[in-house]
Parts: sequence; structure tokens; C-alpha cells
Amino acid sequence: MFGGLEDALMQAGRAGMKQFIESHESTEHGFERGGKIYRLRDKAVSKEFLTLFGAITLERRYYHNAEAESGVYPLDEAWGMEGRYATPEVVGSVLWASGLMTAKESAEAFTRLAAYAPSVACIQDIIVRDGGALLTMLERETNTAPEVDAMQERQAAGSRRIEVPEETEIFAASLDGANLLMRGSRKDKKAAEAEAEAEAEDQSYRNAMVGSFSSYTRGVKVIDMETGLEGVVPQRLESSYIARMPEKGAVSFKKEFEKNMMEIENALKKREEETGQRIERILILDGAIPLWKYVENAAFSRGYRLMLDYYHGSEHLNELSKAIFGSEGKGGEEGREWYEKWAFKLKYEPGAVEGILRSSRGYRKRKKAGKKQEAEIRKQETYFRRNGSRMNYHEHVVNGWPIGSGVVEAGCKTIVKARMCRSGMRWTKAGGEIILTIRAVHQSRQWDKVWAAYQSLEQRAA
Repeated sequence: MFGGLEDALMQAGRAGMKQFIESHESTEHGFERGGKIYRLRDKAVSKEFLTLFGAITLERRYYHNAEAESGVYPLDEAWGMEGRYATPEVVGSVLWASGLMTAKESAEAFTRLAAYAPSVACIQDIIVRDGGALLTMLERETNTAPEVDAMQERQAAGSRRIEVPEETEIFAASLDGANLLMRGSRKDKKAAEAEAEAEAEDQSYRNAMVGSFSSYTRGVKVIDMETGLEGVVPQRLESSYIARMPEKGAVSFKKEFEKNMMEIENALKKREEETGQRIERILILDGAIPLWKYVENAAFSRGYRLMLDYYHGSEHLNELSKAIFGSEGKGGEEGREWYEKWAFKLKYEPGAVEGILRSSRGYRKRKKAGKKQEAEIRKQETYFRRNGSRMNYHEHVVNGWPIGSGVVEAGCKTIVKARMCRSGMRWTKAGGEIILTIRAVHQSRQWDKVWAAYQSLEQRAA
């Protein structure tokens, strides 16, 4: 019963839409445009369009000029569908779905759940055409588009601008990378052979970059059930993400990250002026040396607390335990006790890093470690010496500041891995950038704002 009612409603919708659109058909026999006269051809040209009600076929009047490269369909222009197959509503749904599913999965989902059923080829065409145009719009907002003139900058809507909630007491930013499999160039046989050889070595995996921007309140005081210690757990208000495909030096990613940090800093200062309260600023990274060098030399890091992710630090503490006490590490009684003692101190007590290094040196000398064992111990000691100033976790626990980079690591998994690292997937930079950007917009809960900005831009262009 209800299926028949739905079919009747969709049929009525198609009929009503077709009638309304055709009522705007041109009645002229000819017109002038660009100094050329276009004359009506006797035979109308039919075309199928995909709408929210399903496919409709329109008979359109065609106007021709022998000198022009192409003819004119005034009806297509009248309802903004010149050169298009799917209506904006369908396009928006397809792009939204592309951030979650493959084209094949999207096609099946639309077939089951919607009145319209775009083919895989149609979905792929929409991703390339409209997804590419949407990406260009967002790149103009961040000034990372290859060519951006003054007018294009003025047209940029700022749809991905990160808002700072009123309750914000702490702001934390992070950046990290995630590997995905790239599709290489196939320009000629020699290049293909060289690429195949390179793929055999590293499978063409490259590092995509993800950045996260999170606002917190200090939350409430809690007591650790195991230790009995009191601390404050920060409460995350919201997070936004950016992501970029692999690129040498991550130039575009850094430019976008820095622009966001500059805009956020302005928002934080404004909020501080309004409330009279300082907002704590924190940058949290893992131990990747290139990222630390970039952050420490960047202007945006001034005024930020630089924090090494606690869980990466504790992993290296475990590796140090393994190096000192044998391969079992914290699995052995002595190694486990040593690890648990210093993991506790590292999180809750000042001066823990110096204590870890003193203890490690003492064991290294007393145990008379072999060359291989000593090299590994010294390697881990170097890690703690290099990062010691970024491991003041006790201060963060007391004040309710975050100590982990879980937000950006979750972003790497949900934005990059979950969508772009499925079995058999390989990506070109251009195609991957579209999907990766839409995926980041999804995870930042900014789709409605971004899509509205894109529609507005398309309407102005039309």
C-alpha cells in the first residue's frame, strides 16, 4: 500500500516538475547573442535529467548559429542546467555520499533509498566536476589554489572557518600523517616499468597529512580509582579537521594549517577580551622530528605549550624497559615493575624524565649491556632527552589540559584510513584530494555550510 503511495507521489512530482520547467521554454524564433544571430531549429531535442523525484525527459528548443562552436538551449539556461545531467539537490546528495562510500556503494544506496538512481559513471562524473569545483572554492578560501585573483578571493565564502565556542577554556591543535597507496604515472612503458620496480619496493605508499583543532573546557575533578590521585579531566567541546593528499614538503597542508591557526588565534584573543580569562593554547604531536622542527620554527606556535603525546612517550618507555630488562620488557616481573613505576611518575610527577634517564644509565652500567643492547638503550635515552621539555604531563593533569594526540590520530583513521585505504584502492593526487577534502568536511560537521557556499557561488556564476 505505502509503496504504491510513494510511487504515485514521485510520479506526480515528476509530472509537476516537468510541467513547471517546460512553462519557461523560449517562444522566440531567434535572438542575438554576442553579435551572432541564433535561429530556432525545427526539431526539438530531448534530454533526460535526474531530479529528486527521479528521471524526467524534457523536449528542449534548440537555437543554432553556423559560426558558433555550439548551439543554445534556452530552457536549460532558464533552470540552471546547461551542460548538466543531475539537479543541484541530486549533486549535493551524491557528493555528500562520496565522503562516506565508494561510487559503487553510493549507486546501490541511492537505488534502494531514493527515487533517483544515478549510475556509477554519473556519480564519478559529479565527483570530478562538482567535487573538483567545490575543492577549488575551498582552496580559494585558504589561498592554496594554483591561481587565485582578487575577485576570486572576494568570492570565497569562508565556509570552513573554525568557530571557537563561547565556553572554550583550552584550545589544542595537532598534526599527523597517515599512509595511503598512490596510483603512479603510466605515461610510457619505461616509466611504467620504473614505477613497477619502485612499487615492488615500497608499494607507492605516501603520507597524507591531517590537522585537528579542538576546543575544551577544563571539565570536572576526578579521582583515579587505581592511584587515588586527584586530577581534572578536560571535556572536549568540538573538533574540526583539515586533510591533504601526499605532497613534497606538505606545502599546501602547511599553508592551510597556518591560515587556520592565524584565524583561530584572532578568535581566541577576541574571546579573551570579552571574558577577561586566558585560554590555554596547546600543540600536541607525536615524536616525528620533521613535524617538531616545523612547529617549533613556525610563528603560530608562539604562546603555545608544546606537548609530546603521552601515549607515544609511554610506548618509548616500554621500549626502554625491553632494552634494559630483555625482550619481554614489561611482561617480565622486573621489567613490568620498572615500567609501571616510571609510567606513573611520568604522568603524575615533576622531574620524571630526569629520573628515567638516571635509572636507565644506572642499569646500563650495572648490567654491562652488550653493544646491541646498549645501542638500543642509548637510542631510547636520546628520545627522552630530546623530548623532555615536552613531557610535563603532571602539570597538564593538575590543570585539566589534554595530554594525548588522540583527536588527530582518530582523524587519520576516520578521514584517511576508513575511506581511502580499503582493499585494492589506489589514488591519484587530484582524485584523492576531492574525496579527502569532503571527508574532512564531514568529520568537521561543516557539510551544510560548505554546500550552501558552493551553491551560492554557482548561482552567482550562472
